[in-house]
Amino acid sequence: SKPCDLLNPDTNASEEAASYFAALDRRMAKELKSPVLPSNGHLATTCPKAAGKWGVAASIWPIGEENINFAWFVDGGLFWPRPEGASQDIVVDG
Repeated sequence: SKPCDLLNPDTNASEEAASYFAALDRRMAKELKSPVLPSNGHLATTCPKAAGKWGVAASIWPIGEENINFAWFVDGGLFWPRPEGASQDIVVDG
């Protein structure tokens, strides 16, 4: 299968970002037993300005779908780059 784009250095034009998401993937799988991981998911944000950096911001919610999982940092904010001093604690399907 096609590798996840978050683990591809070309996605964020950054080896550091790819390494960050690979480490986050391992941590979420091991510590949280999370069904959603950087390697099998997509990033979203509640901030239209942040979403706009990738193109036109849109609201997309899976209505009527089953087995949909979500994860976010307890203090919100971007997955990458994480703001300095931001929490590393993640909520899964909270």
